[in-house]
Amino acid sequence: IGGMYEHESIRLQREVDEFTQRLEHEKSHLVIIEEQIKQVRSELEERSENVKKLRPTQLQEKKT
Repeated sequence: IGGMYEHESIRLQREVDEFTQRLEHEKSHLVIIEEQIKQVRSELEERSENVKKLRPTQLQEKKT
């Protein structure tokens, strides 16, 4: 019985290790995705600022 329990605990430990490894991998993947989101948001803000700058001049051109 002792031998079986030992085998079971080794198997469980291996599963915990694999799960932990997957979790760490997912966490690092999440960090990368969050960085990409930040980058895209700042690009979007920059573009909308540029659009706001363009609009008044386009309107002035239409009037003339």
